[in-house]
Amino acid sequence: MSNTTKLFINPAGGYILETTQGNFLITDSFVQETDIPTSSLDDAPFDISVQSTIDNAMENTKKALSESFIEGLQLLIQEKIEDLDTNE
Repeated sequence: MSNTTKLFINPAGGYILETTQGNFLITDSFVQETDIPTSSLDDAPFDISVQSTIDNAMENTKKALSESFIEGLQLLIQEKIEDLDTNE
């Protein structure tokens, strides 16, 4: 099964992680499911600022969500990192 996660820049701030399991809005403060469409959004380069936003979001989200949800999200993000590594 191929990796189908994509990361987009959200013009209102943060990023949208598009997955086969739904879309997630990622900001420094939180991670949450979203229905923001990605068709008109620009791809996000996976760089240190994106990683920093993801790290901050996960740390802040851990306070509010279950551990299993966070683990699932970490797996999705790891898939994205691996996908980017293989495409470079």
